[in-house]
Amino acid sequence: DTALGIAAELGHAEIVLALLGKGADVNAEIRAPKGTTTLMAAAMKGFATIVHALLEKGANVNAKDADGATALIGAAFQGDITIVRALLDRGADVNARKNDGVTALRVAAWKGHTAVVETLLGKGADIDARDNFSYFYHSGATPLIAAAMDGHADTVRTLLARGADVTVKMKAGQTALMFAAERGDATIVQALLDKGADVNSARYDGKTVLTLAASRGLTAVVEALLAKGADLQGKFG
Repeated sequence: DTALGIAAELGHAEIVLALLGKGADVNAEIRAPKGTTTLMAAAMKGFATIVHALLEKGANVNAKDADGATALIGAAFQGDITIVRALLDRGADVNARKNDGVTALRVAAWKGHTAVVETLLGKGADIDARDNFSYFYHSGATPLIAAAMDGHADTVRTLLARGADVTVKMKAGQTALMFAAERGDATIVQALLDKGADVNSARYDGKTVLTLAASRGLTAVVEALLAKGADLQGKFG
C-alpha cells in the first residue's frame, strides 16, 4: 500500500491533495497483486472529491485490476452517479468488461441504479452485453435479465424503453421473464410480456415460465401468462 492509496481509500481528501502536490504516483497500485489503483479505491468508496483530484493529476481512468474491473464498474456498482459521470467525462470505457464479462451497465442494472443505467446508455453502453460466468447456470445474463432477477421494476422499464432484447436466454435457458415469474413480480412480468417476451420459453430442464410460476402458487403471474397464451403443457416439478 502507498500513503496516497491509503489516504484515498479512507477518504482523507486533504492528505490526498497534499501527497499529489508532492508528486505522489497517481497510478500506483494500492493493493498488489490485486492491481487495485488509487482511483478504483476512491471510486468504489464514493469519494468524489478525491476522484476528481486524481483525474486532474492524470489517473488512468481505464486501468483494470486482476479481475478486469475498472473504476467505472466500481462506481456503477455503488450507484454513484456523480463519480460515474466524472469518469465518463474523462474517457472511461463505457463497455469495459471484467474477466467474467460483466460491464458497468450490467452491475448497475443488477443493483437497480436506474439513474446510472440511463447515464451509461446515454454514453453508448451495450444494452444487451452478456456476462460469461464460469458456472453454467449463472452465465449469459444481460442487464435486463440482471434487473429482472433482482426485481428492479424501474430499471427494467428503462431498459425496455431503450430497446433491450426480451428474448435473450442465458446458457441454461433462463430469460428475464422466467426470473420475474419465479419472483412473483407481476409488474415486471407484464412489462416483459407487453414487449413480446416469449411466454412459452423453457430452460435447460424443460421447465417453462408457467410451470415455474404455478409451482410457487403465484396466481397473478399465472393469470398474466395464460392471458398471453401460455401453453398448458410443460414440465413440472
